[in-house]
Amino acid sequence: QVAGPGEYEVRLSVWGLDNSGTTPQLQDGCFIASYDVLVKDAIPLIVELTWETPGDSDQSDEGPGMGADLDLHMHDGQGEGLDYDEDGVPDAWFDPNHDLFWLDTTPDWGAPGDDNDPVYDAEDADGLGPERIVYPDPHPGAALVVGVHYWSAFQFGASVAAVRVYYFEELLVEFTNQAMDHGDFWEVMRMQWPHIDIIESYAAEGGPKITPNYPNPFL
Repeated sequence: QVAGPGEYEVRLSVWGLDNSGTTPQLQDGCFIASYDVLVKDAIPLIVELTWETPGDSDQSDEGPGMGADLDLHMHDGQGEGLDYDEDGVPDAWFDPNHDLFWLDTTPDWGAPGDDNDPVYDAEDADGLGPERIVYPDPHPGAALVVGVHYWSAFQFGASVAAVRVYYFEELLVEFTNQAMDHGDFWEVMRMQWPHIDIIESYAAEGGPKITPNYPNPFL
């Protein structure tokens, strides 16, 4: 048992009794073995987005407009906006208080203070990703919805997106090979904390829930 997070050195030595059978001594030929261990608090919830863009011949180059830009979103189900996806429920995407994305990277969710709030941990505007959300202390009863917006293709064409969800840093579920075009918004899944009941989102006619040409309030 350790006292808490930090770096520890674990040592192992083998002892036995001497020829008299009474005095302990380190066994001949046995050396003290040591191993360094890093103990840390596992993050309860991580959501990650990556993508491939076949029309981009160099997806590793960097800079404005050098690759397709997809954005990861996660809202807490509390926001309200126009029902662009026509599912009968007000949309919360791009809500200034309830949608976590590149513009609002640390929304105030749950209890007062910053310690329990989710954080937009990684953002990539020029291809491949990853974009990542970490949630160190999801509050009980949190109803979370994950989505992906194809912000701009920058003339590179369609992309193929993948979203992965990690529960205490172990892969829980992944949604892969989702083709997206410029302007698409893909509602990926819903989940309830702490039960982590993953419910994949589907369109009314079946298939992935993608809204083409989703209005972008920042263009």
